[in-house]
Amino acid sequence: MKSNWMIVQKYAASLLEVVNTEKQIDQTVKELEDVVEMVDSSLDLRTVVAHPLVKIEQKLACIDSILAKMKISKISINFCKVLLDAERFELLPKILKEFIRISDDHIKRGKATVRSAKALGEIERSNLQERLQKKLGLKLEISWAEEKSLLGGFVVQTGN
Repeated sequence: MKSNWMIVQKYAASLLEVVNTEKQIDQTVKELEDVVEMVDSSLDLRTVVAHPLVKIEQKLACIDSILAKMKISKISINFCKVLLDAERFELLPKILKEFIRISDDHIKRGKATVRSAKALGEIERSNLQERLQKKLGLKLEISWAEEKSLLGGFVVQTGN
């Protein structure tokens, strides 16, 4: 039997084939994050979705009703239903995390942290971000932090 990690990768890759523009990716990530949060916050829903004696038709009807009220896209609704039908819905948080990783690679987006000895001004931040993006070939989402323990300059951390 396949490991969960292989299953997670296949579902994430399949979702990326369906949504491949940056706007669609961002919308899908937001919607699926909302679904994960909603499921995490509802013990009753988690119980219904995971209970082996609840028929798949009832599970699908329940999730369909809830997702329709959340006003999320048909793509996200169908993806959740596919997972539920395949009895893989509990993997949604892991699939979402992997989807974010591979979609960021697909659209050449990355994250970075910049720690500096002193607070950087807007112009300094903008110039540094532009140079880093050019050097790395990525559109970067940067977290900025002041770290007094540095004697001078800054430290950039990207990826892992």
